[in-house]
Amino acid sequence: MTNQFTHSTQWWAEWKHHTDGLEIPSEWEDVTYHNDELPSFEFRDFRIWLNAPDADWRFAVNKLDEDGEIIYDDPLTDLMLTHDINEVLELINN
Repeated sequence: MTNQFTHSTQWWAEWKHHTDGLEIPSEWEDVTYHNDELPSFEFRDFRIWLNAPDADWRFAVNKLDEDGEIIYDDPLTDLMLTHDINEVLELINN
């Protein structure tokens, strides 16, 4: 299954299939920057990183501060590493 997602920023060619098989919520803002290691989205006070489908994890979720910066006050800044978008949605929508 290919994706229906339209990138709002320029994504590297190696990322073009990262959204295959996913329905990215329209409320997620594509904040990918060309120097990033992976594409990412923001929703509320979360940054959601999107990895390749065959990687150890597909989604990493970070908490953002009031300035939109990732909170690095813990050595393990990822709130979640998962392959399941439903787990991500549960975390960020509650």
